[in-house]
Amino acid sequence: MDKAFTIARRIRFYVRYLNAKNAAGVDVSKEEEKLKNRLIKLGLLNKNSDISEALNITVREILERRLETIVFR
Repeated sequence: MDKAFTIARRIRFYVRYLNAKNAAGVDVSKEEEKLKNRLIKLGLLNKNSDISEALNITVREILERRLETIVFR
């Protein structure tokens, strides 16, 4: 569970970092797209989702995507 907590925390930190850079006028579209594609691949975001929705990712959502949990269900 600690690992999932760390993953969720890092995702939220990186999204906030990208939002701050974007607010400062830096073009971060490539970085946002890269992160969004990674989160889509992990099943944490939908294709139509905005990158700011990644701030709502919880530890439970990350744990639900584990193979062990999927096989159990």
